[in-house]
Amino acid sequence: MRDALPDVSFNLVVVQETATVIDRYGYFRTDFSKFQTLNPAAAKNVGALIRLSDEWIRRNGFSVLSVSTDIEGESQLLWLEVSGPRLFIEADLAGLKRALSEIVPDTRIFVRSQLESVVGDETFSSFDELLDTFRQRNPKPAK
Repeated sequence: MRDALPDVSFNLVVVQETATVIDRYGYFRTDFSKFQTLNPAAAKNVGALIRLSDEWIRRNGFSVLSVSTDIEGESQLLWLEVSGPRLFIEADLAGLKRALSEIVPDTRIFVRSQLESVVGDETFSSFDELLDTFRQRNPKPAK
């Protein structure tokens, strides 16, 4: 740009701001997912995959931070970000894939795992599990 301008003292300053996109499943990874309209059958499958993934992950001691999905050819792609008191390992992925294969056999899963634990006098758990414990002690008032 400096070569294109007659004034060589021109100083270019670039400011980059990072946008965070959040949908109902947490962070929406625009680099992974496309903004696309799904046909009714695909939308039903995606919803079922997300629900079953969430249930399976929570049952196995993790918290779901975000879910992003995409379709590539005949494959359903699923990007999950989870946290828990241990890392999500290959054996966990194999178990999750088995559970999801009943809905969409050709599901490719990617899991980003974050180690997050809270150690207390009587507990070793994820932060979300600990919060759930406290939330149960203080139920929301009836309307």
